Amino acid sequence: MQLSRFATNIKIDEDDYMLYSLKTRQYYPYKKEAQEQLEKLLDELNKGEYTLEEIQCIEKLMKKGILISDNQDELAELEFLENKTKYQTDQLNMMVVVTNACNFRCEYCVQEHEIKNLSSNAEHNILEFIKNNAKIKRNITISWFGGEPLLKFADIKRMLHKACQYGDEYGCKITSDITTNGYLLNEQNIREMKQLNVKSIQITIDGDRESHNKRRYLAGAGETYDKIKENLIKVSEQNIFVILRINIDEKNVDTATNILSEIPEQYRSNIAVNVANLYQIKDKISTYQIYKKAIELGYQYIERKNQYIACHTCFSEGYVVDTDANVIICANAVEDKILGRIDEKGKVCITNPKVRYQLKTASMIKNPNCRKCIQLPFCISTCKKAIYKENVICQGKRANGLSIEEIAKLDYLYDKKCMEYREKTA
Repeated sequence: MQLSRFATNIKIDEDDYMLYSLKTRQYYPYKKEAQEQLEKLLDELNKGEYTLEEIQCIEKLMKKGILISDNQDELAELEFLENKTKYQTDQLNMMVVVTNACNFRCEYCVQEHEIKNLSSNAEHNILEFIKNNAKIKRNITISWFGGEPLLKFADIKRMLHKACQYGDEYGCKITSDITTNGYLLNEQNIREMKQLNVKSIQITIDGDRESHNKRRYLAGAGETYDKIKENLIKVSEQNIFVILRINIDEKNVDTATNILSEIPEQYRSNIAVNVANLYQIKDKISTYQIYKKAIELGYQYIERKNQYIACHTCFSEGYVVDTDANVIICANAVEDKILGRIDEKGKVCITNPKVRYQLKTASMIKNPNCRKCIQLPFCISTCKKAIYKENVICQGKRANGLSIEEIAKLDYLYDKKCMEYREKTA
């Protein structure tokens, strides 16, 4: 047996430490006074004779993936996990850009908001595509995107009604999610979303009222914070899962946690906080204190496990579709974006196979430098467009700006919080 290449020692506080696996995201906590004894055991792993206490320790470390057997290939295991996630042939994942228009003018937005809506021909083609796949897939997930998708909620509703009919007819489960600025949400459309099997809604609020209103304002320069917060609570009242997105930079990082205290406590267990540095920031700011505060206040921490997929484009059966029914690289891509289109029979016609297959097969595991890096398990879900465009150059810190130590401590804190909750409600 041997120590995993993805295992490291983490200091929790002055008296508490843990051995932590970046691959399994599990850990073995121990007290400072036990450090010397544990290090001695790790130095003499194959000594042949062990005390009962050492055997019990080794069994726990093996179970957590901190120790591995000599015949394990961890790189091959990671590649398998990535491919297992990527090549799910019984599931279709698609993102539909229903409009490029937006009612906001966020100061950091990279999208061009020309008024371009989903055409009737594109709608027909997409629905035919969904119908064809409902006949052969077990699950279809549709993500609605923009622009601001709720500007065209009538179109979304009409398409979802039809898609759900196909699902019922052919025995395929149809679910969807929406990424929205949250301003146009109301009690009626939230109820309709729930009826149409919308499982989650991502809403962005960038910290406190002052900083949010300075950066995420209406096209006519109106403030948006109070209405979005009110609408987020309405969504939570309908028990639809919410992803609260907080974008940070040096201007708002110190006040970014303020929104967390303003949402009533009874809704927080059904809200996940997702914090990221603005796309334009090269020197990523740590989001540790924001996530720590969110966990302490009872929010979900969906970053608890490693992800092997970055977005819809990564799936073998994953597509991003624009307002003309073109299959594109990414909703935010501004160049070389068209890979093909969906025709009137609902068939995908790929016109740029070279780029498509480069994207589908791009992987950090192929990079010799990444294969040597302890952080590889954290980076597998890196944007595939960035990998193939930049020739797999190291992306540096991820969008959350977190170090290994910070991720490990957040995992530990979240597990501790969950255990306290279970004990409290038992």
